[in-house]
This record gives sequence, C-alpha cells and structure tokens, in this order.
Amino acid sequence: MRVLKEKEEIDASLQHKKVVETKLKKELQETVEKYQAVFDERHQLEKQAQQEKQKHLKKQEELTRQLEEYKLLGQPRISQNKVKIGLLEPLPEEKKFSFTLSMKAPDLSVPISSLKCSLVPVGKSNKPIHTTVTTTSTHPGVYRIHCSPSTSGTHTVKVQVYDVELEDTSLVIPFNPYLDNITPVRTITELNHPWGVAVSDDGHVIVAEWYDQCVTILDNEGKKVKSFGGEGGSGNVQFSYPRGVAITPDNFILVSDNHRIQKISMDGDCIASVGEKGSGPLQFNAPAGIAISPITGQVYIADWFNHR
Repeated sequence: MRVLKEKEEIDASLQHKKVVETKLKKELQETVEKYQAVFDERHQLEKQAQQEKQKHLKKQEELTRQLEEYKLLGQPRISQNKVKIGLLEPLPEEKKFSFTLSMKAPDLSVPISSLKCSLVPVGKSNKPIHTTVTTTSTHPGVYRIHCSPSTSGTHTVKVQVYDVELEDTSLVIPFNPYLDNITPVRTITELNHPWGVAVSDDGHVIVAEWYDQCVTILDNEGKKVKSFGGEGGSGNVQFSYPRGVAITPDNFILVSDNHRIQKISMDGDCIASVGEKGSGPLQFNAPAGIAISPITGQVYIADWFNHR
C-alpha cells in the first residue's frame, strides 16, 4: 500500500509538472509570436521609411536636374513664356481674393519654391502687394494666387520663375467688398433721379440725371460744375432719359439714352452718336449700363429690353 501511494504521488507530480511545462511553452510561444509581430511591423515601417526616403531623394534629384537644365538651357524659353491669368474669385471668410495662374508652355511645371508672384497697382502705388502661392490638386502646372488688395482697379501681375522675370500681364480688381466699415463722405441731394455715375481721373463726378434729361458734372466737393442737355444745360447735346455713363481713356464721356450711345466732350459737345432702335448690330432698345475695359478699351453695353 505504501509503495502504491508513493507511485500515485509521483504520477500526480509528473502530471502537474507536465501541465506547468505545457503552460510555460504556450506562454513562451505567445511571447515569441508577439515579439515577432512587433519585429515584422518595425521592419515594415523601416522598409516604408526607406522607400519614402528614396522617393524623396529621387524627387529632389529630378528637381535639381530640372533647375540646372532651366538655368543652363531653359532661361530663354522661360523668359519668353507668357502667363495666363484665370478668373478672380472672392474669399469672404479670409477677406481675400484668389486667381489662377499658369504658364502657356504646357510642359513647364515649376516648384512653388521657385515661383514668385506680386501685384502692383497701376498709377496708384509702386508698392507690390504680397501674395501666397499654392498648387491646385486637379490641374498640374496651375497655381492659385491669394492676395489681399488695398485698392481697386488695374494691377500689374509680376511673375518670377527661377529668378527669371516673365512678361508682365494685367489683372483688374473690383472694389474690395471686405473693408471693415464704409463711412459716407458726402451726400448730394440736388439731383433728379440720378442713374449712371462715373469718376474722371481728375476727381470729377459725372452723373446721368434721368428725369431732368441731362448729364451733370460735379467737382470733388460735390458742387455742380456744369450740366449738358435738359433745360438750362450747356453744349449742343440733347438726351432722352440718359442712363449709363462712362469715361474713355482720352477723357470723353459716353452716355446711353434711348436706343443710342453718344460720345460727348467735357464741354458738352456731341462728338459722335451711334445706334437706333432695333435688335441688330449697333441697334439698341433702351441701353442702360455702360463700361469700358481698362485693358482693351472695349465698350460693354447692357441692352435692357433686348436682354443682352
């Protein structure tokens, strides 16, 4: 009995030892697998990092090659290239404007770090307006320019690529709607149904008085200088409910009234008149707004009842 009991104790001890060994082996296997997974993940990350590094180095080498190529062989091609300006877009949240810029050479793609752009107001200030250049994700070679202009009107767009200045181009910026506040300077009440308004380079304000059938010139203090047409007006011009007014680069006044456009001098003399009632070329039906492009000099007319 004693021998049998000792044998049972030995068997139980061996069984317990076997269970412990199995458990330790399992824990060891799990630990090995865990560290193997960590090692594999680290190896994969190192491999990806190496690939990204190689990719970055390859890109840097390509940019360096392009730069040297442009410096040695491409400067004439760059300097002769022209800039294409896209539509001006307002950015209300940022209180800025943006527009697209691209080079007309389709194979010329320039890194942002090698492209500089600035705007200079024409006839108002020689101080350039700072811009921020970004790329567009959908159109390679097209750049988006962000700016915060302090004045409206025509601006010269200056572009530099690899320290090579490209040919200047122009951009017209409208009145900045993002001014924090607008304070009226003066209110003029001595007008009868004023319609179109234009301002000359010397600060005179030209107003079309629809109901009084005349065009009135005011000085920069708002005082009436003279009127053309209507009762008591000077000059040899007559109007029929004048609406739009614009000033030409050579300081003549264009006036739209019933079915025609008249060109008059600052003294009220009729220089030319064009148009008649109709819907064909050089025919109008109550033309209203009129504007002149500061870049091309072309005249734009809103033909009211012809819906064009």
